Amino acid sequence: MHADWWLLRPHIVMACLGFVPLIAQMVQGERRGKLPVAAWLSALGCAVVVYLCATSNRWGSLWNGMFVWDAYSAFFCALFALVALLVCLAAADDKYGGEFFALTLLSSVGMMFMVTSGNLLMLYLSLELSTIPLFVLAGYDKSRRRSGEASFKFLAAAGTASAVLLFGASWVYGAVGTTSYDALHRMLATSVPAYAWAGVVLVIGAFGFKIAAAPFHLWAPDVYEGAPSPVTAFLSTASKAAGFVALMRWLIMGAGLASSSWVNLIVALAAITLILGNLVALVQTNVKRLLAYSGIAHAGFILIAVAAGTQLGTTAVAIYLLLYAFANVGAFLCVYSVSERNEDHSLASYDGLSRRAPKLAFAFLIFLLSLAGIPPLAGFVGKWYLFMAGMESGLWGLVLLGAIASTVSLYYYLVVAKRMYIHAPPEGAQEITVSRPLSLSIGICVLMTAVIGLYPLPWIELARQVGAALH
Repeated sequence: MHADWWLLRPHIVMACLGFVPLIAQMVQGERRGKLPVAAWLSALGCAVVVYLCATSNRWGSLWNGMFVWDAYSAFFCALFALVALLVCLAAADDKYGGEFFALTLLSSVGMMFMVTSGNLLMLYLSLELSTIPLFVLAGYDKSRRRSGEASFKFLAAAGTASAVLLFGASWVYGAVGTTSYDALHRMLATSVPAYAWAGVVLVIGAFGFKIAAAPFHLWAPDVYEGAPSPVTAFLSTASKAAGFVALMRWLIMGAGLASSSWVNLIVALAAITLILGNLVALVQTNVKRLLAYSGIAHAGFILIAVAAGTQLGTTAVAIYLLLYAFANVGAFLCVYSVSERNEDHSLASYDGLSRRAPKLAFAFLIFLLSLAGIPPLAGFVGKWYLFMAGMESGLWGLVLLGAIASTVSLYYYLVVAKRMYIHAPPEGAQEITVSRPLSLSIGICVLMTAVIGLYPLPWIELARQVGAALH
């Protein structure tokens, strides 16, 4: 029993932390003042969870394999806690109450259980736990109609994904009599009814909604635009990463991707997502929607490594999700700083930003160039490993498409940079001030984006250890 609770330490701590912001707000009352205690306590608690995951050295499983704790799980649980920490810091102002931080932490608990799931039923329950708080967070800004619209659209999309996942799991169970990944792997390698494979397709389709891969992406641009930017930062990184990590565990440990023909389905998803995400991003004039379609395109890049199904592919997914989290969170926090208060997310609102807020403009430029894969920033390292994984598995056409898509993406990222550095600021434009907690959060993202790019070897070695744990 002691060992069981030991394996669950990060999850238990994060779950208990969900009540801390509510208690802090209750004690403070309406007079929160200049010190947002709930935000700082939440961020401190997330740092504790990161430490617990980083120092964990005891691996095992619980409940007949429903819960799996290994280096793979620990790495991504730490990543989710780190993203939650950045979002809590960014939201440290009077606009966000204790319930905001409580919902963020409870959603993180669900994501942590998603990546430790070794059973389809555990996956479904953890998916619901991670998603339900996000409905509320997407509609948190009750003064904005778009926020309520985002909440409703996310509810519809996530509800559909949950139904498809449960329907697919029922087909798999009806065919092979189990929902355990290990048992499924053995059973699917033998002769099974054809509808078992239909169940596998449905489960993969449900993951398509979660990671916003085309053609399951239609909810993402509207939700990303309407939700408050700190929520969008959390949703587009931690939630998407949880979907990819759970998908990798399901495909390798459950469906047996590396030894089956299902690689063709993943390749098709990757190709469609790369093409659609990049082409639609080219014509966007709203920065939040531009970043939303950029996120869809990045889902296509990550699917290249998922399709590889090898240890190098898993390593590439780990390193890419790590650097993508910092770059994408940082980008949306820059959007929050520039245009959230006046609700103007047009490209024109970024004209002359380098003169109005030079540090903020430089940080946004770093994030955009990293997302584009420009060396020596972290994005270049990630894309290099994604393409290496694809070439190792013989996916030459997909790698070529990814290289072309990466070149195309440089155009729409540089359009934003051009607005910031070449266009003149509008008449009467005031300097932009950024709060200290928000500046700290953006600064951490800039630092990590640069460090991973300039000193990639320690992070690559860590990603290799994570990848080896799944094979």
